[in-house]
Amino acid sequence: MNRIFRTLFLTSFINATFVVSFVAIGNAGPAAGAVAAVEQEQTPEQPAPETGTFGRSQFVLSGNPIVPPRDYSKGLQRPKTEDYNPIESGTIYDIAFLGIENGEVQFEVRGYSIEDLDHPATGQTLAFPQEQKSVEIRDIVIEIEDVQEGSVTYKIAYRK
Repeated sequence: MNRIFRTLFLTSFINATFVVSFVAIGNAGPAAGAVAAVEQEQTPEQPAPETGTFGRSQFVLSGNPIVPPRDYSKGLQRPKTEDYNPIESGTIYDIAFLGIENGEVQFEVRGYSIEDLDHPATGQTLAFPQEQKSVEIRDIVIEIEDVQEGSVTYKIAYRK
């Protein structure tokens, strides 16, 4: 008889615990009087200037690409789907300007899969002294005309 009562009690206790948990989860929300943190604006990434603008002065804000995704080892043309394995990433790449941190200008080399040229699959941050006016990344030379915390004015030279 004690065994039956103990089993019934434990079963009831476990069920009550689940009910309380689900009710508490369902009523979750901000604490009374809480103030939301400052909403950060999500600014969409701007497309990179096309390769036809190479050699001309360009301006971008930090977080934006300075060259479009291409397989620069083959040339400036848009990559063809049949030339690449769909699971490969990194051969096709762009370069984004990230900004200045600790006195260094930062760029990110972002690798793409041929199946998605809108969203990078990989990324590698590279840093250069802020005083350096010419930066070579793979087949691309970036001639920095002016760099600020949140923007860069530059020219691109393609080296094949």
